[in-house]
Amino acid sequence: VTSDPVQAVKGAVGAAPLAVVDPEARGLEISVYESYTAVTSSRTEVFVVNGEVFNSTVFPKKLVSMEVTIESATGEVVARQEATAGITLLTRDQLEKLGDIEIQERHVEDSRAAESWVIRSNRKGSFQAIFTTFPPGVGDPALYEVKAKVISATNAGAGEE
Repeated sequence: VTSDPVQAVKGAVGAAPLAVVDPEARGLEISVYESYTAVTSSRTEVFVVNGEVFNSTVFPKKLVSMEVTIESATGEVVARQEATAGITLLTRDQLEKLGDIEIQERHVEDSRAAESWVIRSNRKGSFQAIFTTFPPGVGDPALYEVKAKVISATNAGAGEE
């Protein structure tokens, strides 16, 4: 789905991929505000992407998922990961003190907790993607670009706010 008429025509003739977005995810605006590399206590280098989702609709949203990608300068997706809004972000210091398994366990726990988390109208929710596989030089904006898009969400029912 695109508001760009050129991309719409390219998509219609098969010259551009069509983005499939859940209709209930429309009106959610996403931004990446930070990305960096860190080394865990297990000596694994990770690439971390932090961002926010803003709910510009009048409906509260839950189960907000997004896709975070790392694209080369030519637009090729070189890494992809799904993230969930509503998690507690791990700081660089926390990442460097935790081992790989602990980070993974915390992320799974936070994702489960985020299932009941609601982003009310005109409010923000945070997300974090932690890549364990990424290309060298990923922090160089001349070589790579980090992008994120909301792929699914559900309208929260009455009493879930």
